[in-house]
Amino acid sequence: MLGLGSLDFLMRLIWQATLVLVAIGLVLSAGLVLRRLLEEWAAARHRPAREGLRRALLASLNRPSAGPLEVPAGLPLAETARLVDELAQIVRGDARTRLGAFAVGAGIERYWLRRLRSATTLRRLDAVRCLGLLATPTARGALTAMLDRGDARYRLAAAEALAQDTDLASWLVERLLVDPASRGRLAARFWHRLAANAPQAVVACLARTDVDAALLVRLLEALGDAGHTAAATEIELLLGRHDATVDRTALATLDRLNHPAVLRCARALSAATEADSRRAALGVLERRGRARDAELISGLARDPVADIAAAAERLLARLRPATADGAIPA
Repeated sequence: MLGLGSLDFLMRLIWQATLVLVAIGLVLSAGLVLRRLLEEWAAARHRPAREGLRRALLASLNRPSAGPLEVPAGLPLAETARLVDELAQIVRGDARTRLGAFAVGAGIERYWLRRLRSATTLRRLDAVRCLGLLATPTARGALTAMLDRGDARYRLAAAEALAQDTDLASWLVERLLVDPASRGRLAARFWHRLAANAPQAVVACLARTDVDAALLVRLLEALGDAGHTAAATEIELLLGRHDATVDRTALATLDRLNHPAVLRCARALSAATEADSRRAALGVLERRGRARDAELISGLARDPVADIAAAAERLLARLRPATADGAIPA
């Protein structure tokens, strides 16, 4: 049992610790508020120069014959870098090349290269992304070197940045195929970028024997995200060649692409040994099934898995009137 003196000392200690923690919280909150106020003040102070440079840059990018631009005096390099970042995401072709030349001349490229050595992970990753906006040899060299980093986050960020250059697509695929990180969730952004910019490089991987099931899932998801309907034939050919996860992902991708082949895949998977595959096939048939699928769905209505059988029975009840009228259900 604690004596009254000990209990009183313990309560004072708890109270003092609480006061210290509250004080620390107040100091941190005040610091964040002060930082925000300073950022807003700096933004307001530099806004006229920044907007002037923005207008001049846009005019220059639209006129190839325009002379070199000067950064307004007093505009911080960080503000100019943010402006270049914004513009690089909306311009294409020769305009982007000219913007890259401006970034090199204005010291923006060196600024981003220095940020690669920042102590903050988010700053380093942001620098990797920004360097991908510049098609300069120095930026490409720095990003290529990042592909050998031990941290998968940097390798994948560098690969995603390099994927903006379609000429590097096949080379990037070969680099990433041997990288275990290319199978994980962190790689989804890279494969999506590659599928959007160079879809054939992704489609070509579907028939390769050295591509495992985990990577095939990533490739199929990327093609579905990119809406690349031209890959439907290669996607359908995957059915039955790998495991059930690949089969279901192929079905989901064709469904997302709204391709007619999705019904053929659903009919094939309705007889799969895995309950999840039959359930996925039935989900497609519920939305896209036709009257001639009634016999196939009758088989699913006798499925040993209760929820599949019940869903198939409900679908049959909906199809029977349509069959009698000779109509095709929605």
